[in-house]
Amino acid sequence: MKYIDHIADPSRSCAIVAHRGAWHQAPENSLAAIENAIAGGYDIVEVDIRQSADGVLFILHDDTLERMAGIDRIPEEMTIAEITSLRLRMADGGPDQPFTTQTVPTLEQVLETVRGRIFVDLDLKDLEMIDIVAAKVKEMGMADQVDLKARADTPEALAWLARQPGIDG
Repeated sequence: MKYIDHIADPSRSCAIVAHRGAWHQAPENSLAAIENAIAGGYDIVEVDIRQSADGVLFILHDDTLERMAGIDRIPEEMTIAEITSLRLRMADGGPDQPFTTQTVPTLEQVLETVRGRIFVDLDLKDLEMIDIVAAKVKEMGMADQVDLKARADTPEALAWLARQPGIDG
């Protein structure tokens, strides 16, 4: 079934979304949290998308790595090798949570993990990434399983979005 058909189906029950994965027994936005969401029978997993300094898409919610990885750095200013070498704190992070063996996953790793198993809601932290995220999703043959969302709450953002080709489907 396609994501759009699942959401539009008036006969389905409420769709349950695992926000940042099912993270109570794993770091949020980690592959383990996504696996927990799949195992828990959730309909959709929501993850947050950012882009590294060297252009790789990865999964992280916050503007810095402080809460989840214990370092006060802006991930968009780091290479993907630097980012993925960091271990994530358990659950929703913070200084009281222990570090785990889980690391920041790339979008590609996430899409391979979920392929054919759960729908994915990709929360883009930068509206202007929508074209490259859409291209990666299409390249991996995952368009039927994924939706994209980004904040577009100003007339300028909506106008910019309307001018973008190729993000449908």
